[in-house]
Amino acid sequence: MKKLLTILLCMTLVLSFVACSSNDSTEDKVEVTEDKVEVVEEKVMTILEAINSVEGLRNTEHERTYVNIWHLANDDYANLEINTEDDVWNYDTCDKLNQLHSKLGFSGALLEKMKDTRSLDGTLTDENENYKVTWKLNDLKLLVIYEMK
Repeated sequence: MKKLLTILLCMTLVLSFVACSSNDSTEDKVEVTEDKVEVVEEKVMTILEAINSVEGLRNTEHERTYVNIWHLANDDYANLEINTEDDVWNYDTCDKLNQLHSKLGFSGALLEKMKDTRSLDGTLTDENENYKVTWKLNDLKLLVIYEMK
């Protein structure tokens, strides 16, 4: 029994090392049960999938909204323009952006950084394992680019 547990532990460590050293667009999770070791692949969400999954974030041409998505040529990146003239940081806008950031693996701190941005700050960046976000304030508009790595 001791040998079996030792072998199972070694296999788990090897699979964990292989999963951590993988550089493709999927994340590997290792699940260990009593009798078997199983590798489960998780697909990384594209920017377009993330945007489409947040209800009400994409506006129709007849809606007045604070968030305009003006480039979705492919799934790998998107440009958002956030009009900061009026009461842009209302609950609805913040909630939608926080939902998007959460789906992309960012914490609520990203939105706080965006809200605190001044024109003289220039272009700012935040990133995680799968995504990069850059933003700048320009003529009362916050211009945001979401990219997949």
